[in-house]
Amino acid sequence: MLDKFHISAKRLTTTAAPTGSPDTLTISLQQNGTFANPPVLSASALSATGTKTITLTTPTSTAFYGFEFALSDMLSDYTLSPGEKATFRIANNAGGNRLYLDNIAISGTIGSGGGGGSDTTAPTPNPMTWASVPAAVNSTSITMTATTASDPSGVEYSFTETSGNPGATNSGWQDSPTYTDTGLQANTQYTYTVTARDKAATPNATAASGSASATTNAYASPVSAGVSTVAASPAAVPADNTTTSNITVTLKDAGGAAVSGKTVSLVGNGSATIQTANSTSNASGVVTFTVKSGAVGTQTFTATGDSVAITQTAAVDFQTVAGPGPVNAGTSTVVASPTSVPADGTTSSTITITLRDASGNPVPNEGVSLAKTSGPGSVTITPVDIQSTNASGQATFAVRSGMAGTGVFTATSITDGIVITQTASVAFTQAGAIYLVALLPDPVSATSSSSTGTIANFYNGSETLANVGTTANRGSMFAAVGTDSDGVSGTFAHTVVYDMGQTISFDGFVHAQRKADGFDDVSSIDFWVTNNNPGNASTAIPLAIFSTQPVPDASVNLTRNSAVLNEYLLPGGTLSGRYVVMRLNSARTSGANPGGYTLLLGQTASVSDFDTWASAYPGLGASGNDDDGDGISNDAERIFGLNPQNPSSANPIAIPFDPDSGTFSYTRRTQSLTGLTYKAWYSTDLVDWYWESGAIHTPRAPVGDVEIVDVTLAPELLNESKLFIQMSAENFGVAPVMSQIWGSGSSITMVFSEAMDPASTTNPQNYTVSQSGGGTIAVSSATLSADGKTVTLTLAAPLGIDGDFTVTTNRIANAVGQPLGNGTSGQFQTWDDNPNGIKVFILAGQSNMVGYGMSETGNGGVAGAIGSLRHLAVNNGSYPEYDYAALLADPGQPATSAWKTRSDVKVWWRNGHSGNLGEPVSKGDLGPPFKGANSGWFGPEYAFGQVLGDYYPGENEQVLIIKAAWGGHNLVSNFRPPSAVAKRGGVVGASYYEIFNNAREVLSNLGTEFPEWAGRGYQIVGFGWHQGTSDRAPASAADEYKDNLPDFISDVRAEFGKPNLPFAIATTGMNNAGPAEAPPYTGYHAVEKAQLWVAGVAKPANVLSSDTRPFWRDSSISPSTTSFHWNHNAESYFLVGKALGDDMVDLLAP
Repeated sequence: MLDKFHISAKRLTTTAAPTGSPDTLTISLQQNGTFANPPVLSASALSATGTKTITLTTPTSTAFYGFEFALSDMLSDYTLSPGEKATFRIANNAGGNRLYLDNIAISGTIGSGGGGGSDTTAPTPNPMTWASVPAAVNSTSITMTATTASDPSGVEYSFTETSGNPGATNSGWQDSPTYTDTGLQANTQYTYTVTARDKAATPNATAASGSASATTNAYASPVSAGVSTVAASPAAVPADNTTTSNITVTLKDAGGAAVSGKTVSLVGNGSATIQTANSTSNASGVVTFTVKSGAVGTQTFTATGDSVAITQTAAVDFQTVAGPGPVNAGTSTVVASPTSVPADGTTSSTITITLRDASGNPVPNEGVSLAKTSGPGSVTITPVDIQSTNASGQATFAVRSGMAGTGVFTATSITDGIVITQTASVAFTQAGAIYLVALLPDPVSATSSSSTGTIANFYNGSETLANVGTTANRGSMFAAVGTDSDGVSGTFAHTVVYDMGQTISFDGFVHAQRKADGFDDVSSIDFWVTNNNPGNASTAIPLAIFSTQPVPDASVNLTRNSAVLNEYLLPGGTLSGRYVVMRLNSARTSGANPGGYTLLLGQTASVSDFDTWASAYPGLGASGNDDDGDGISNDAERIFGLNPQNPSSANPIAIPFDPDSGTFSYTRRTQSLTGLTYKAWYSTDLVDWYWESGAIHTPRAPVGDVEIVDVTLAPELLNESKLFIQMSAENFGVAPVMSQIWGSGSSITMVFSEAMDPASTTNPQNYTVSQSGGGTIAVSSATLSADGKTVTLTLAAPLGIDGDFTVTTNRIANAVGQPLGNGTSGQFQTWDDNPNGIKVFILAGQSNMVGYGMSETGNGGVAGAIGSLRHLAVNNGSYPEYDYAALLADPGQPATSAWKTRSDVKVWWRNGHSGNLGEPVSKGDLGPPFKGANSGWFGPEYAFGQVLGDYYPGENEQVLIIKAAWGGHNLVSNFRPPSAVAKRGGVVGASYYEIFNNAREVLSNLGTEFPEWAGRGYQIVGFGWHQGTSDRAPASAADEYKDNLPDFISDVRAEFGKPNLPFAIATTGMNNAGPAEAPPYTGYHAVEKAQLWVAGVAKPANVLSSDTRPFWRDSSISPSTTSFHWNHNAESYFLVGKALGDDMVDLLAP
């Protein structure tokens, strides 16, 4: 051990005697390192460092002088241990002689501490010995202790098992002299040695101890009920059915030793869900369980280990969850991603709805719907049904469209009835789309021999396609002021190429009009239409690329004020192609450069009262003139109610086309004055045009001799990816359209596309009613509705049952005298009413009629748990409202028995859980997995079928339930009945029609759908209704429910020819709507009040409604937290179906 050293120095000097203060050496020491640069020599900053100052007092000499000092002089009790190093720095502080040092040297000496500079000795004792030889702790562990060793550098120990028997583990180097080997086999001998080593830089190890052996216990000690423990951590958790507490069970014997390899179980006294990954105790005797619950309160858990009930129990306090507040419209969000997708009908954008309360907290388990409030008519939203928000308050929908345009989407919180303020917009784009007011694309080329000239859009940007191909078309194709570029003074040649993007037919005329006064002539214009790309040549385009020769030169030369208009007639309907080429050749007799011209396409029109109309405009030119120079002839301005002397009066479109509603408005001269019929035409390719006979034209009150006409197109047209609309004015039009017809009993109802003429439509002689197979029924009277669109025929005799009928009209017209057309007819069918036939019930509604009751899975996802149908059967005595065990094939084995099916009750349904119409058919005998959203779920039809099957016990009294249910469908639009449309507007809902389409599909093919019923007739007996969630918001839909529901009942009865058809209603009591109340149900939602007939509208006869709020079951005893689907609770769905069935029996009972 180094504890002192020598230093020697040679002082270089002159012969002069020393003067001034003595010279000094400052010697600094730093342990285990090197000096920084510059070094810190201050003693106060040293830790393992010392500084010694030595004064040199030698005389002037060149002699060698040595000095010795101890490290302890620098730092008290300082030791430089083996493996460490010291760094010295010597600094000279010269005295007055300004002398310098050289040949500095340091040498160390061995002091009394001894040992030199490193540790080379192993710890003692060497070899190692045992303080406590290995000994068994239990059947799986052995413990041992080595003798404590000593060494100046410190000591560590290593225990080695040498037998190699299973389960043994070496300790590795450790500081502790004690080691316990665990995980061993019972009744097995294990042998160990122990070795020690020091902690020097190069460790020195002892020899191994002698071997020592121990044998594990032959058998584990029995579990002690009193010594074993059960503990919960944490002891309190939220009752949110998500947050868990850990229950740790530790099995011990009477001596406190762990008991491993034993089966442990845990039970609670509440509804908590208990789970564990491994129920066998580990080497420490431990098994850990997790518990969670949705029920508030303290639950106690008891453990059993190896069939021994542990005395200690653990309690967990499941505390009330401080949930979020109600949904806030302002803080909730609706976001689309991406915001632009192709309008290909396939690519979709995802709209994420995040519901939050006023503080921004997410609101989970909330029903939310998404609706398109504007945009393309063909947008598809999936899923159609209401979605439940997740733990983050989010629900997602996918939207797609086959039609270009921007869709705006609005979200509604169904549970709270809140419409979210933020909306999401998605642009559905289509390359090259020609979509109504989007018009045609910009031209791809405009070539000219002139150095100037521009080409504008073929249809002016302010135009609408309502004017394509009519005299009102004023779009400028070419407008330019040219310069002389052909080398001939006074002449001008200009060629324009326009790519229309698709093939177009032209059947009108071209005309060229000078843009300024004082020009002498327009010599000629050449016009081609071709499908061959003429290219971008700046010179004249060769005729070889065209399939036809140019149109001949001007056929008409008219003077319009001081300008000259030349019109070039086109062979009608024969020019067709993608590329339009116009070549203008002009010359001035003065030899100056000619001016620019405008080239247009147009079409002539019939006139009848032009002179009368023109008299209001003194000095007006001929009908074909354009006095105000706006590109529209005088006659066209007359027809469309425009001012021929005001160039700003040029557009007859009063209200642009709305692609969402399919509406637009145009102006026209009062029809009684023109004698013309105005029609809307549509095309998808600008080649073939079709009269839009389904368009509804509604003229407003005239102002002077001009009226605005509102036009509504048939909804199915809005699904086209490309749609062009044009208006025509004709002397005679095609007949209005009979859009709907149905009949029952002694009346027939017809709905027309526009208001009809009262005189002709109320004459019963103008109708013939015939039945398929022969025979007619006389019409006693005909009445017209207030809006003029609905005609009701009263018959002299009732219509036949289950028959096909035709109504043929003669000499009836619309309100303006437009004839419907003699021989126009409509067909409808009636229904069978065989009292000895199959008893048919229609069950209609939205997703809760679809059915989400779980037959096997209960609370917490556990089979047979509370909330499932299986739980009801197993615990039949606890649910007195019904004998659920009777639903089993073997009531004596309720936990394992199959469910009983009923061949006397059958169900037919087009699976509508997605909300889409026309899905595959599900059919078969009644049973609990028949047929909710999947094979494990059921709907109200299950209990309804039990009740009605029991009501018709006879051998030939079979029951057929036709389900007409689609997720997310509302009454305000999807199920909207014709009477609601007639009274309050709108469109008859597709789901309304689908009810009868589905019924007709199965009943007209009863023997095919159910071969065992071949040859049997049928009788429609009753109608059940469980719907309304999707009408809770917006408020306008909820408010109208009170009127829509009785209209729906009336129209359904009329359609089936049963004016008193029994009608049972189950209210919308889900969504944790609130406690049940007695009439007048003050705290109920508007939809519930309407369903219970306390909203100011009288209840129709033969209708019963059941308040379903008592059927609500909390999520803590249900399979899910989806409140708007009754939390998927089997009991709730069964009780809804039973209520419908019980009410139906009451209505049917004599």
